Amino acid sequence: MTNFHLFPFIVLLVKKLNTIYVLILCAALSLIAGLAGILSTITVNGYHTSLFDSLHYISIFMIGALVAKNKTVLSTLYQRFTKMQKISFLIMAVLLYSYSDVLSKDFFHIIPFRFYVSEYGLSLGSVLLIIMALASRKISGLLNLPLLIFLGKISYSLYLTHMLVILSLLHLLHDRISMPLLLTLSGLVSILTAIICWYFVELPSMKLGKYLTKSRKNSVPSLEVRQEA
Repeated sequence: MTNFHLFPFIVLLVKKLNTIYVLILCAALSLIAGLAGILSTITVNGYHTSLFDSLHYISIFMIGALVAKNKTVLSTLYQRFTKMQKISFLIMAVLLYSYSDVLSKDFFHIIPFRFYVSEYGLSLGSVLLIIMALASRKISGLLNLPLLIFLGKISYSLYLTHMLVILSLLHLLHDRISMPLLLTLSGLVSILTAIICWYFVELPSMKLGKYLTKSRKNSVPSLEVRQEA
């Protein structure tokens, strides 16, 4: 199941439903995924890549849509915090984002469905960081630096290609150069590959999409005129 194909439906669903109902639905989807993992015999070699796991990942996308839906309210709440509260907010965000997986694996063995619990912890950390980025002028100003904006533009291409680049270079060069140099080279080549993909794949695709959409919009009035005539 490709979650990207479901984005429009996820957005519409989150837009229509009350926030509490969306959160309940998210929990239900993750619970179904967890129970299916226990009861089914699907072999995934230790990776959470089954069709049932996609239900859990859909819940994460729904949480992201909730943040977008309520961004003004969340930003306003953050701006009302005291300086000490904002520092605590930052510490909590970093801890949740960085250590949710570690805590679930090394300390909380008795928690049922701990993988999904750790995913929600990581998601909450991400949400807190996003709220800070939206509400804080200093952080917003930092994120608006030209270099960071450009990295944001190529981030989707980087997401799609980085693993292929890293694994290819590891396979070709792991016995020939030192690991620090190999990792550095992998990062640089990954960024270069993402830039190439952005210029020659993403940009042309976006221009084509705008052209097709524009052409369709322009054709609608002419059809209406013909019908009236």
